[in-house]
Order: sequence, then structure tokens, then C-alpha cells
Amino acid sequence: MKKDNQLIGFMFLISMFSVGIYYLLPIIYVNPYEYFYGGELKSYQLYHLFFSGVMIPVTSLITGFIITRQEYDRLDVLKKLLMIFIVLFIISLLFNGFIGLFIVPISGMVVLFFRDKPLIISIITSLILLGLYFIVWTILPALVAANSNNIIYSSIQQLNNYLGVYRESDIISMIELNVQSIFTINFFDKFLFLSLPLTFIGSMFNRVNIEDYFKQKGTILIIVTIISGLIIKMLEILSLGSKSGRLIGDNIGGVIMSLGLFLLLILLIQRLPKLSEFLFENIGVFSLTMFTIFNLIMATIFYGFGLNYYGEVKVGYLVIIILIIILVIFGLSMLLKKTKFRPLIIISNENHY
Repeated sequence: MKKDNQLIGFMFLISMFSVGIYYLLPIIYVNPYEYFYGGELKSYQLYHLFFSGVMIPVTSLITGFIITRQEYDRLDVLKKLLMIFIVLFIISLLFNGFIGLFIVPISGMVVLFFRDKPLIISIITSLILLGLYFIVWTILPALVAANSNNIIYSSIQQLNNYLGVYRESDIISMIELNVQSIFTINFFDKFLFLSLPLTFIGSMFNRVNIEDYFKQKGTILIIVTIISGLIIKMLEILSLGSKSGRLIGDNIGGVIMSLGLFLLLILLIQRLPKLSEFLFENIGVFSLTMFTIFNLIMATIFYGFGLNYYGEVKVGYLVIIILIIILVIFGLSMLLKKTKFRPLIIISNENHY
């Protein structure tokens, strides 16, 4: 379905921007207020404001929304989710372990089981899991941090470790480091308490037919949601990168902003279908292939087996590089559309699957 490919295209475009910082440095180990300064710090703050903490929430919401459509055969959906998991896991393994998107198709597999179950089950499950994420994994640690040493110190040893590995051409060492990164991001907690409840919420939006609502209404709701998310994320900037600010900004502000972006896309598809089709559909059709190519190009630019710019490029230039690669991918997807070559297709526009 064309609308679903537009959703998928948007999802992977957001992901491309979000994963870009991981090819610059291991941001999880760095306090940007120690590492960046002047204009580069402002560039990072702007980048962080819009793309930090939104990748997994947006992809989870869209995944839950799409897989709940009854016209898609359950077994076919399961096969597609398995394919997506394998591809995304290989991308994390080969290119960068911090990407972690492979947890989203796992959430999709779980939610798919509840597609025909009473809606109240999805509501209760999502509220409990997301509530635990906000309280146990965000608010309580933020309060503890605020009452103690609330400063994020850069781990110079870890930073040098990543610089040493990614700036060399030893592929085996890179894979070993990527495995370490996968465990560092606490992927199981992110799956259970972030991706899974938001996939349930995406499914719920489909079941209550939110698309019809946004044909005429919803503009104010979207504006309020996005602005609320941005305001909360601004707390991290105003707190100069404190532990509590980062927790609240990424975990709560990121989720709220992701919800606003998701609803904005639904509105765009309903009211400006030609524009959304032009921007997102082709990339959506070839999304897995394009995302793989994106990461391959980024790795070639930044890692030791390529141009070796890891840790060397400014954030502003990083955004320009991402934009150029996306333009190349946009053109490549349009070329692929004219051929019969259909690699790693999630949803074909010629038929449902």
C-alpha cells in the first residue's frame, strides 16, 4: 500500500539522521559540553534537539500502526518482520552497534500476536510498560542524579578505544566493538520498556482509525505535542548536559516529540498525499536496501577502511554529509523504481506483499 510505504520511508529517513552521530563519535561516552565548543556546540545542540531520542519511538509507532492492518496476512507480516530483524541486526553488527533498530521488528512480532485481541489488553500493557520506563528508568534516576553528582563525565578511555578501532581497518575488531556497543545500549530494556509499548500504541492508533480523524482535525494536537516535546528536550540544553537533563530530555521529550512527528506524518499523508508520496514513497519501497547503502557509505567515509574521518568531522558538516547521501539515495530509489529489480522489499505497491 502506498500510504504504508510513505510511513516506512519517513521512518527510515528519521533513522538516517539519527544514526549519523554514531559515525562521528561514541556519543554515549561523551559529554558534548566538554567535547564541543563555540559554533560546533550550537550545531550539536540543534541536531540533538530534533533527532536525539526519536529514532526507536518513531519506528516503533509506525511499525505497530502498519502491522495491525487486517488486509495483511499475519504469516506474511511475521516473515517480513523476521527479514527486517535480520537485516537491521547485520547492520548493527557490521557498521555500528549503537544503532539498535533491530529491537523494533521484535516488538512488531509480539504486537502482531495481539492484533485480534481486545483493545483493552494493548492499552493496559502499553500504559504499564511505558509508565515503568518513565518512572523507573527516567524520573527516579534523574532525581537521584539531581541530588548527587549531576555531571556527565566523558570517558576518555572508551573514546580512545572507539577512535583506535574505527580508525583502523581491522574488520574483526570493529565487529567485536559493535557487539560490545549492542550490550552497552541495554537493548533488552529498550525493547521491553520503550519499543514494545510504543508499538502497541501505534497498533492502537490503527485500530481506532486515527487516519479518518486527521482528514479534518488534529492540527492543534500535533502542534502542541511537538512543541511540548521540544520544550522538554530543551531542559537538557538548559541544564548544560546534566545526567538528569539528558534522561528527561531523551526519554520523555523524545517520546512525546516522536508521537508528534508520527501524527504529523499521518496528517501530511491525509491532506497532502502528492507531497508525501513524492518525499517518502520511493525510499519506503526500497527502505531496507537504502538504509543498508546509507550505512555502508557512512562507514566508508568515517572508518579506517575508507576515508577515515571518524572523530574528525564537525557536526554541521556531518549533517551536510547526511543530506547529500539522502539525496543520492533518493535519486537511486527513483532509478530502481524504473527497473524490475526489487531487493529486500517490505511492501510492494503492486500488491500487498
